[in-house]
Order: sequence, then C-alpha cells, then structure tokens
Amino acid sequence: MAMMELIPLDEGTKPMVLALMNGEHPDAIRLYARHFGKKPKATSAEINDVRYLGFTLRYEAPGNRGSITLTYASADDAPVVVETIGDCRRALVGMARIASEATGENIELPEVKGPPLGPRGPPADADLGPPPEGVMEVLEQMW
Repeated sequence: MAMMELIPLDEGTKPMVLALMNGEHPDAIRLYARHFGKKPKATSAEINDVRYLGFTLRYEAPGNRGSITLTYASADDAPVVVETIGDCRRALVGMARIASEATGENIELPEVKGPPLGPRGPPADADLGPPPEGVMEVLEQMW
C-alpha cells in the first residue's frame, strides 16, 4: 500500500494538498472551473478547500470572479468520497482528465495510481492525530 493511502485527508494534511495543487497544477484547476463549474471563460482558478465529498475553488474570468463548490466526479458519474490524500489525488487527476477531454484542452497529467475510487461512506470520526514525523516531507516528494 502506498504511503498516500495511509494518510487521512484532514485539517492537518489539507494545507499540503492545497499548496501542491495550487502551486503545481493551476491548469487542471482552471479546467475544473471551466468544465465542472460551468465557467468556460475562466482564466485562472485556485482551490481554497478540500473535503471528503468535494472541494471549493475561486475562479477569475473576464468581468467575473467567484467561488464554486464542486463534488468529486468519476468518469461514470458515480459519487466519490475521499478519505486519504491518495484518494484525493486520484479524484483530482481523474477530474482533470475528464475536463481536459471535454474542453479539448490538453494538459500534462500524472499517471493514476492506487485502487479505483467509488462511493464509500464517510470515514469514522476517529481522531487519528497528526501524521508521524517525516511523513509530510516524504509525501511532498511523492505528490
């Protein structure tokens, strides 16, 4: 099992996911706004929150700006719930592929790794505490 499958998506790991997505994948985020957010003229976008059921992004378009909350989407329109940062990565890469194909805008996308995503119940309300020391540095290199 890959390390990212063991780290929960929570308040402690969200900042890393946001920094990596906004810093490394602005084209994918813009495509989320254009395709899933139905803002075809969006010129830029930034994710400002990720959760188990979806994420929120801010977008800018000529004469327009705003926020959109999107649920994670799969190729077959099945609902997706993410529990780990690995799940989140797979969901976001999959959505970038869908948006890229739908808009005809080709962007560089990483290989999807790990088990397929599908509907799951929300994670238990267990307090797992922070990730072990050094894990965040390793994850930043893997992402």
